[in-house]
Amino acid sequence: MIRISEISQMSALEPDCKTSVTIGKFDGVHQGHQLLLAEAQAAALALTVQHPGNPVRTCAFTFRAKDRTIPAHSRIQTMQERAESLREAGADVLVEYPFGEAEMRMEPEDFVREILIRDLRMKALTVGSDFRFGYKRRGTPDLLRDLAGTYGFSLRVISKLLYQGGEISSSRIRRCIEEGKMEDAAAMLGHPYSVTSEVLHGKELGRTLDFPTLNLAAPAEKILPPFGVYFCRVKIRGQWYAGVANLGVQPTVAEHHLWLECNVLNFDEMVYGETVTAELLSFERPEAKFAGVEELCRTVMNDRENAIRYFAQK
Repeated sequence: MIRISEISQMSALEPDCKTSVTIGKFDGVHQGHQLLLAEAQAAALALTVQHPGNPVRTCAFTFRAKDRTIPAHSRIQTMQERAESLREAGADVLVEYPFGEAEMRMEPEDFVREILIRDLRMKALTVGSDFRFGYKRRGTPDLLRDLAGTYGFSLRVISKLLYQGGEISSSRIRRCIEEGKMEDAAAMLGHPYSVTSEVLHGKELGRTLDFPTLNLAAPAEKILPPFGVYFCRVKIRGQWYAGVANLGVQPTVAEHHLWLECNVLNFDEMVYGETVTAELLSFERPEAKFAGVEELCRTVMNDRENAIRYFAQK
């Protein structure tokens, strides 16, 4: 996938390349985003069939705010995770267009003409039915229908997908994650919420007590579910393992660092410094402070037994 994050990088596209574009924030790359990408892919294929020999790339277009920090714990995915999910969903090109004062004041038609048509050589556009763009959000699907005739591109307007009677959206998924409703979040995302991190050294108390854990650090920009214990899957060296994880600050042992500690079933190798991914599948219980290490051990063993039963039912 070609990833463009600066205007000067637009030249990375082949000189004769045309694009089928879809536009959004794509946080989480949820089921609705995946539908937009699928429709954009279909449009690219149709154009390729009509004009063989001229490549048409599926392009995911999003804005990247210039000189703005990302609020802590606000994203479903990191920028790199989003890019990888968009690639897996079918994007050949990802444009993370710098968004500053000039872009904020750009009229809708100027955006279409100068960025989509001139810079990306767009021949097809796919947007959601609630899509708004340009200065003061004046751009609408109705305006795009008019511009499609003027500038010669095809337009697909896609209705919002529904889940349990409500629209699928990144904001709704964030609320589910904040409330620990991991199954609902996964259903709307099309994949479980996950944390990818290098395995870090901790106090290694778990190994001493015969339940070794992999210590992961949640990226600062990712939204976090409630502190507590989760049934999880962990991807290590390309293979998935069942497990149970604790997200929190380890109050019983006074660690006071924010960790995602994964106790992986049927795995006991040293993987410090390696990168693993943990998917949080289901919330089991809140984080708790115990009277001592013995009570902690009993509870952790009970969590493991519950995890074994959980995965046996899958």
